[in-house]
Formats: sequence, C-alpha cells, structure tokens
Amino acid sequence: MNGLLSGRYRCLGRIGQGGMSVVDKAVYDPFDREYDPSDDTMPQPGSIVAIKSSDNIDAVSRENKILMTLKRSNARGVPKPYDAFVHNGRYYIVMDFVDGLSMRERINQTRREKRILPERVVANLGIQILDTLTYLHTSVPDLMIVYRDLKPENIMLTSDDRVVLVDFGAARRCGIDKDPRIGTPDYAAPELYSGGFDHRADAYSFGATLFSALTFKRPDYTGNSGAILRLERKVSDQMVQVVDGCMQIDPRKRMTLPSARKLLEQINPCSSSGTSKTYSNVSTNQMPYDVKNGVLGKM
Repeated sequence: MNGLLSGRYRCLGRIGQGGMSVVDKAVYDPFDREYDPSDDTMPQPGSIVAIKSSDNIDAVSRENKILMTLKRSNARGVPKPYDAFVHNGRYYIVMDFVDGLSMRERINQTRREKRILPERVVANLGIQILDTLTYLHTSVPDLMIVYRDLKPENIMLTSDDRVVLVDFGAARRCGIDKDPRIGTPDYAAPELYSGGFDHRADAYSFGATLFSALTFKRPDYTGNSGAILRLERKVSDQMVQVVDGCMQIDPRKRMTLPSARKLLEQINPCSSSGTSKTYSNVSTNQMPYDVKNGVLGKM
C-alpha cells in the first residue's frame, strides 16, 4: 500500500503479514472532512492507525463484523475498528494502532538477555488475557465469540504491560460461523481439527500460551504440560494447575477460565485490583455463558 488510501489514510509502512492478509501503519489525514470532536466513530486527524487488508473479501469482512460487534459492547483488550472499505478488489479494515511489543517479541527479547519472565508477570498478563477472552465469550447477549487463535504473536503488550489481542481472522461466532479454518498448530485446541469448537478451545490455547511464556518452548500437546512445566523451571503449584488444567486434551476436563483466574490471582494478588470492572457493563441475566461456573447455558 503506497500513498493516500481512500483519500484519507497516508501509509507509513508494513508492520505485519500473515497467510491471507497484511497490516500497514498509517496516518489518518482526512483533508476532505471537518473534524468533529464529539464523533468517536473515527480517529482524530493525525492519529496513527493500523490498516489490515486482504483480497479474501469474505474473510476480512467477517472479521470486521466481529470487531464492530465488540465495539458496540465496549470491548476491552481489543483494537477499536473505525472504518472499512473495498479498494481495487481488496477489503480494508482501519483500527487502533497498538504501540508495543507482541508477547512473542517480549519472549525472544528476554531469552536473548538470558533471563526468564517472572511468574508474577506472566500471571498478571494471564489475568488480563482471561478477562478479554471472557469478555468475548459473554459480552454480546445470546452470542459467543470464540477467538480460536490465541498465541504469543497475537498478544500485544503496551509499555505499561496492558494486553491487547490482535488479529481476529480466526475468530468465529459460536453456532453461526461454520468456517473450518483453525488456529495455529501447537496452540490450537485438538477439537478444532475436527471442525467443532466452543469457548473451551480458547482455554486450551490460553494454557499453551502460558506454557510458552514460561518455558520459551513450543507447547506440549500430550496432556502432560503441567509435569513438563515443572521440569523446565521452578513455578508455583497454582501455575502448574492452570497450565495442566487448561491444556487437557478432552475439552470436558479442561479448567474453566474463571477457575484459572482465581489461581493466577493467588500468584499475583495485585492483578485482581481494578480488573473486576471488566464485566461491569455486562448484564449477567443476558449471558449465554455462565461466568461463575464457566459453562454454556444453551449447549
């Protein structure tokens, strides 16, 4: 992408590329439009934005629908979408630019420095990830959005260690979207390979992500992740329980996200302060998902 796109986005360069799409960094430069400070549907002039594009219009338009749904529910830990359009046969989504490092970049940086990520830091990041996943699963009445591609590459960390999930290309609306596309090997739940999924697929990927952050290695998929983690480094019993419980091969035996959060709070109690408001604007009587017990109410 070069020059001015759609008459208002000035490209600054490529910042990401996947199998079907690319992401560019750009400046919002609406020379043909007056700025209204009360209009939060578009970024402020001069703001840096991220623009994702692909010639697979169906896939990217579906991703935009999910992001717009989450925008209406004031989702936290998710990039805010602003604009979408088709240009020269490509579909474009304009969203918040997240300034920071991916968890993968943080892992690689720490490994190069011959250090480890402290368990309390991983617990804090884990709690934020859990809050965002639970928000995806519960924030929209009668609709569950399953992320399906949680991995260190898709978790952005800001300078103050705030977590933002990016790349919703694999996300699906449970019971609505039947697309067989799965997440990433080593992190994708086993049941995704057979075409079935619900919120428990995100629990598996969450455990795999923690395993990778703590060991700097590819996740184990044999069902013995907790034991292997304990061999790799000294960690608390609570962390072993979370990793082992979330990465159970049988989704019926997997630890629920609320249970995992309680255990991580024991590792880093400070993380629990202020994060409980994550669900403050979600009416529990409208949830298709039981936050307390971690089960779907309609399945």
